[in-house]
Amino acid sequence: MNKKSEHSGHRQRMKKRFIDYGGETFETHEVLEMLLYYIFPRVDTNPIAHKLLDHFGSLANLIDAPFNALLDAGMTENTAAFIKLLPEVFSRYSYERFLCDNKVLTETAVKDMMITKYIGKNTESVYLLLLSPAKQMVFSNFITHGTNTHVDIDVIKICDYALRYKARYAFIAHNHPSGVMLPSKADIIATARLNEALSLIEVELLNHFIVSGNSVLGLKDVKSLFKSVADYEKSGLDTVYEKN
Repeated sequence: MNKKSEHSGHRQRMKKRFIDYGGETFETHEVLEMLLYYIFPRVDTNPIAHKLLDHFGSLANLIDAPFNALLDAGMTENTAAFIKLLPEVFSRYSYERFLCDNKVLTETAVKDMMITKYIGKNTESVYLLLLSPAKQMVFSNFITHGTNTHVDIDVIKICDYALRYKARYAFIAHNHPSGVMLPSKADIIATARLNEALSLIEVELLNHFIVSGNSVLGLKDVKSLFKSVADYEKSGLDTVYEKN
């Protein structure tokens, strides 16, 4: 048996195994190997999969890696673009499943939604969710993108969207790619300004979420993380929500 036919037979066995038993029977390198079939139709992708996992340390690190980091690892632009498409697909799939499962938007459901929206996001971004008086979604999208350490919360833009969509309630979120969950002083000040501005147009800011990985922290609920009431009051958060 020549090398080409042997390799073709291996691919067919892998595909049949996946169809018959699903991906849970696969090792991580086998999942990546099979995924790469659709980029390299005539190449043995097993050593490529091993090399990429050795370089990035895990499949998650590979998928989350910046585009330029993938190019530096030896990928072509086409391959890197394919890899970066994956978190977008995951995010959209999770979001659409969320919409199917959550006709009424509770705060818990919104937290779960925010996790799906930030899949694969390596820079800070602001997400705005607006609800009607009946708490039905009227707008949901990213509105501002920043760097890996900072993003501006554009109060004027958010108020403009709220008026345009005749919203009564609002949630906002932004992510901390660093993994630090506590809000910064700038986060607190921006939330206070936004809360005040929205109240002038009769829109209630229900919460401002900070997202990092699979964790979500609402600024409205952050009081328990402070060591004392004095520290909480010093942060300024008491003036954002508790005096409404």
